[in-house]
Amino acid sequence: MATLSVKLPEATKSKLQQHAKAQGTTTHALMVSAIEASMERSDQKLSFMKQALVAQKKTLKSGEAFDGAALSLYLKAKVKGEKTKRPATVKLAQLQPKAT
Repeated sequence: MATLSVKLPEATKSKLQQHAKAQGTTTHALMVSAIEASMERSDQKLSFMKQALVAQKKTLKSGEAFDGAALSLYLKAKVKGEKTKRPATVKLAQLQPKAT
């Protein structure tokens, strides 16, 4: 296992020690857990962003998307367990706000 030295402000070190004691663990274990959780969130965010970019490219290529209001009504009905038809897609140009 690799060693990493971290310099912490006294207040942070004290808080870390208090949290570790309250959780019945060591400061080392708490720091390792926090770093791993942070990296997992970072990986998930990166994955989500990649998926969003793929979806954006697909949407721009097709030139169609769902109207937000229609999609919202559809999803609310589905959550309530109601039978409902999926809304039709519309051209992106129809969704863009008109210049005033």
